[in-house]
Amino acid sequence: MILASFPQLDPLTFQEGDVILRQGRSFVSSMIARSFPHGEGMSHCGILVMENGSWNVIHSISGRIDDRDGIRMQSLESFLAEAKPKAAIHIRPCFPINRKSLIHSARTYLARACPFDHDYDLHDTDRLYCSELIRAVYMEAGAPDVFRYIRLAGKDLVDLASFFDNQYWLGYSE
Repeated sequence: MILASFPQLDPLTFQEGDVILRQGRSFVSSMIARSFPHGEGMSHCGILVMENGSWNVIHSISGRIDDRDGIRMQSLESFLAEAKPKAAIHIRPCFPINRKSLIHSARTYLARACPFDHDYDLHDTDRLYCSELIRAVYMEAGAPDVFRYIRLAGKDLVDLASFFDNQYWLGYSE
């Protein structure tokens, strides 16, 4: 059971719409983590949803590093199988959010099968990268823009450090 490798994660504390972050095992994951120096070493994120009594993650990943491009839903176990041991964090917003709207929005992007945003364009939600998906879903559900941005290669990106601002996010991991 993969979840046993992540004792800091307690599914009993999960709520639909919470965010899960992981540090992947790949070279690309290491490069992403280095690009976000205040992101606690994390390189990928997704939204927790309940499906048929089991926890799943809706997230977006590039087809350049995975067998399929764009938004998908996979079991929490499968999502964590790509992480370094103990390198996953569960967070939830400290601000009020309409969780039904949030989950509806996440599932809508999933149903649309949005491709990965290789242009990293925050103004176009037809294509989304992982943290951009979370930003879009939260803002569509009425959240304020609590996200931090970092400029890389001439693009403004959602900084993974956003999720470690305890003014807006409550962490459930050490």
